[in-house]
Amino acid sequence: MNPSTKDKYRKNDKAFTRERKLGFSLAILFMLRKGMKSLQNSLNEFFNQIDGNFTSVSASAYSQMRKNISHEIFIDINKDLIVKEIYSDDSDDSDDSDDSDIELDFYKGFRILGIDGSWIYLPDSEDIRSEFGEIINKNKNGKLSVYSGALASVLYDVLNNIAIDSKLAPAHSSEKKLAKEQIALCGKNDLIIGDRCYPSYELCSFTIKQGSDFIFRCSTNSFKGAQKLFSSDLFENQVILRRKDSYCKDDKSLPEEMTVRFVKVILDTGEEEVLITSLLDAEKYPREDFKNLYWFRWGVETYFNILKNRLSLENFTGKSAEAVRQDFFSTIMVSNYESIMTSESQKKLDAKVDNKYEQKINKAVSFNVIKNNVIDLFYFYGNNSDELYERMEKLFLMNPSPIRDKRLYERKTTDRKALGFHKRQKKIVF
Repeated sequence: MNPSTKDKYRKNDKAFTRERKLGFSLAILFMLRKGMKSLQNSLNEFFNQIDGNFTSVSASAYSQMRKNISHEIFIDINKDLIVKEIYSDDSDDSDDSDDSDIELDFYKGFRILGIDGSWIYLPDSEDIRSEFGEIINKNKNGKLSVYSGALASVLYDVLNNIAIDSKLAPAHSSEKKLAKEQIALCGKNDLIIGDRCYPSYELCSFTIKQGSDFIFRCSTNSFKGAQKLFSSDLFENQVILRRKDSYCKDDKSLPEEMTVRFVKVILDTGEEEVLITSLLDAEKYPREDFKNLYWFRWGVETYFNILKNRLSLENFTGKSAEAVRQDFFSTIMVSNYESIMTSESQKKLDAKVDNKYEQKINKAVSFNVIKNNVIDLFYFYGNNSDELYERMEKLFLMNPSPIRDKRLYERKTTDRKALGFHKRQKKIVF
C-alpha cells in the first residue's frame, strides 16, 4: 500500500513505523475478510493463508492495533475507487457505452435511488453507548428491552446494486436530516424514492433545489393534497405547496413555493397508496407507471437484509465505536465490490432464454467466493488476476437464484414462523 495512504489513515504518527507481522495493509485486508468465527480463529486462518507456517497474532494485539486505523479509509475507497469510477464515464442512459466496466441500468434516463434507514444492533460497551445511544423495543406484551444501537441510512442505486452513500449515526438521529445530507450528493437525472418517513416540504423542495426528482409515499395524515386522494375517487392532482417557515426553520434558502403531483396507486391487495412526486408530466410519466416505480424502493430494503443476514453486519468484531465503524463501512465496501465483480456473470445469466424463471447471482455464493479470495485478490495477485477472475466467475454462476417476481402471499405471522424466517435469512456466508 502507498506510504501516503498509510500516513493519511493512521491516527497516530508513531503507529505502523516498524515492520510487524500484522502491518497496516494486512490489517485492512483482515477487516474486509470479516466473518462469523471468533476473532482468534479468524486471525489464525488468515495468517495460515498468508504464509502457511501457522504463526499468528493474538486477538488482543489486533484489537490494540486497530485503534490506530481510521474507518475513513473504507469510506474513501468506496467513494473514490468504486462509486466514482462506476458512474464517471456514463451519460444519462448509456446502455450502449463501452466506456464503463459495468453496463448500468436506468429508467427513462434516471438513476433510481432508494433511500432508507434501519436500526443496527451494536455490542454493549460504555464507549459504544456513549457514542451511539440505545434502542428501546417494546414487545407485544408491553415488555421493554434496551440495546446498544445506531441508525444506518443508505442511498442506494436499486437498479445497479450500488450503495452511493451510507451513514452510521446515533440511534435517535433524524432520518430526514440524514437523508438531506445524502440528497445533497445527488443532481440532475437522479430519482429518489422513499417511504412515509420522508415527505415534507423541506425535503421535497430541497431535492428539487438539487436538480433531482423524487417519489415519496404519503401517510393518511400528511399533505392536504394526499388526504384528498385518500378520501375521494380522484387518482391524481397537481398542487402548489407554499413554504411555512415553522417547518423549514433549518433552511431559509428553500423556495417560497413548489408544484407537486399526488398520485394514487392501487396495490394487488386492493390497498391504496398515495405518492407525492416532482414528476409533473403526466404524458411522459403516466399514473400507471408509479406502482412499479415505487416498488423499486424494495431494493434498498433488500440491501439491508443482505448487510444484516448474508454479510452478518451485526456480528461486530470489536467493542469500541471505531471498531463498529470499521466493520460497518468495510461491509458496505465489500457489498459494492461484489456488485462490480458479479456484473459480467449476471449478464450471462440474463442472456439465458431456456429457464422457467429469470435468474440472479446467489449472494450467499458470491460473497463467500469474494471473502475466501480477498487475500489472493489484493495481496498475492495484484493486477495479474485474470486467471483468478475466471475461477471466481465459474463459482459465481453456480446455484443461481430464480427471480419469482412480486409473489404475494397472505401474511400469517406466528412467533415460530418468524423464528424460522430469521433462521433461513441468517445463512452464514463466511
